[in-house]
Amino acid sequence: MPIASHPLSFQHWFKHHLLLPLSVGLGVLILLHITNADLLLAQWMLAFEGTNTAWPWRHAFVADKLLHTGGRDLVVLAAVVLLSTLVLSSFKASMKRWRRPLLMLFISALATVLLVRIGKSMTNVACPWDLSLFGGQQPYLPFPISLSVDTELGQCFPGGHSSGAFAWVGLYYLALVLKPKWRFKLLGAVLLIGAVFSLCQEFRGAHFLSHDITSALIGWTMATLSYGLAYRPWLAAGYAGVSAQAQTLIQTQAQIQTQTQTEVTR
Repeated sequence: MPIASHPLSFQHWFKHHLLLPLSVGLGVLILLHITNADLLLAQWMLAFEGTNTAWPWRHAFVADKLLHTGGRDLVVLAAVVLLSTLVLSSFKASMKRWRRPLLMLFISALATVLLVRIGKSMTNVACPWDLSLFGGQQPYLPFPISLSVDTELGQCFPGGHSSGAFAWVGLYYLALVLKPKWRFKLLGAVLLIGAVFSLCQEFRGAHFLSHDITSALIGWTMATLSYGLAYRPWLAAGYAGVSAQAQTLIQTQAQIQTQTQTEVTR
């Protein structure tokens, strides 16, 4: 089965895969900010855990060892498998059609993890478990307000653990190219794992909801841009435009030649 040169048109890729998710994601983040939904949800989680100033699940086995440490190890294993398969595809002719989509997935996953890591080091946002509101010592200063203070508050935005799952949303585009009917199944699986990782960290007090939504948005944007880099859907639109112009020109020239021949015959 050959890889389609342009599985998505430029208009569909730009409007529905890039612009729409970015707009919705940013809108949700703004709404969370102006409604203080992060704090309200964190307070509800603490109440669910039976307290209001500590995070009992922070060191719980399921949340800490199984979902946090175990989840991280699972992501590392998946990365090793991806890299090994990518290298193997460079040497086996039978896997040639996998090279470009695998490279696309690798670039999007790596870019997601790196951007989240850089963001965490620059945004100066404290984790919920460090806030004075919940028994810690730091003030609640969400991004971008956190940039206005000289005090070092923390490195908790965007969500790091959930980004390990959301880095794999590029599987949607890999399936789109190789096996389109699987794209939504793979996307759903990745989002489900990302949601589990997110809830795990939020119940532990490591992150607010907005931290993980930001990681998901970064992951999707990097995957979409990586698809654009690999398959350049804007060229499809350009070729189509050139082709239409060429056909019009040919038709016009043919009409002129026909008219000229008719006049000569007369």
